[in-house]
Amino acid sequence: NMESLTAGLENAIRQRPKAPVQSLQGGQVYSTPRFSHLFTVAGKLSERMGDQFISSEHLLLALLEGGGPAAQL
Repeated sequence: NMESLTAGLENAIRQRPKAPVQSLQGGQVYSTPRFSHLFTVAGKLSERMGDQFISSEHLLLALLEGGGPAAQL
């Protein structure tokens, strides 16, 4: 059900810590080890699938493989 999935995602996002706006100025983006790992897994998936770039499908598959809150939704 798309509505329950959307509600679950919005609820999960609201519970996550927020970065202050000042920390995003200057173009510098900081990532957590978990976020970096997500892109590492997505990159490996894209290579395994014969793709040259990481796309949203690779990120989604990496999220599902991670077993975290996103996979539980």
